Amino acid sequence: MKKNLLLILFLIIFSTIFSIEKETKKRIKKYSGQNTQALLNWEKELTGNIKDYADFLLNYASANDLAILTPEILSENIEYAMKTKEIPYCKNIPENIFKHFVLPHRISQEPLENWRKQFYEEILPLVQDEENIKIAAIKINLWAMEQITFKQTHGRDQAPLTSIKRGYGRCEEMMILYIAAARAVGIPCRPASVPYWNFTDSNHAWIEIWTPEGWEYVGEPENSLSKAWFSKPTERATLVTSSAYGYYDSKDNIKQENGVTLISSIKYYTDFDYCNIYVTDEKGKPVKDANVKIYAASFGGLFAMLSNKTDKDGKITLPLGKSSVYVIASKDKKFGSALFNTI
Repeated sequence: MKKNLLLILFLIIFSTIFSIEKETKKRIKKYSGQNTQALLNWEKELTGNIKDYADFLLNYASANDLAILTPEILSENIEYAMKTKEIPYCKNIPENIFKHFVLPHRISQEPLENWRKQFYEEILPLVQDEENIKIAAIKINLWAMEQITFKQTHGRDQAPLTSIKRGYGRCEEMMILYIAAARAVGIPCRPASVPYWNFTDSNHAWIEIWTPEGWEYVGEPENSLSKAWFSKPTERATLVTSSAYGYYDSKDNIKQENGVTLISSIKYYTDFDYCNIYVTDEKGKPVKDANVKIYAASFGGLFAMLSNKTDKDGKITLPLGKSSVYVIASKDKKFGSALFNTI
């Protein structure tokens, strides 16, 4: 009986790995253009952890990234990410955290830049003997804040090396720079943001850092974690989100699409409730896969914060802070809306 169960388990694992590899190769052939054969040949020769990391990055890479990623870029990214495992504060980082929050070659929507080796060589001397990941994270924060100053920019997000060359960037670009620098020396971190404040027509982005005690945050030149100018405003936030490269398993997940997991981080900042939003038709029956959009409702108007689809019960469960949101649902040319108050 035990042998049969082990055989079944092995077959399930093998078929899962095979289907992932098959899908990855299919995506490479579809999007990688002139790099297709080089990537397929390179991936075929890999073994062990390097193969696992390469498959992970390729499987969740966007179509745009697959069009320009080469074996050289990926090899260097993986090589220098693995070097960080020898830094004292990195030795107890769980493998799952490493893959989703240290290994990725990109942070957000910035153009692809090969930053890892340069940042590793420049920043490692600052932290190479550090035992405490929190102290290392603060050192990186102060380093990053010396590189650029805040200035509103427009258009597509700047990549980290571009921000350093220009010497300035908005909050999203400061966040991208910090995360690239921190990941380059093995500190797991992820983008975080308020898609829109409920009390003004604006938003903000910052960084969340993994520590053995849980996630903390930085966002300005402070000598401590989880202390920033936005600490008080986030107490009034309706929605705080963070993201992971790939499909990350977390009880706080909001949705997974396009190779990214969107996570609710509101529990680190303010009081909240798990709110259920139901969509029903004119007969009161649940509507599956209805398109639901959540808007911040403030004196400045309505501002889109999140879109998602209802489950088989016509429901979306979402952690929301104490405020009001406007909800719009639609499917098959039918439309509904309501003001949702969590206060």
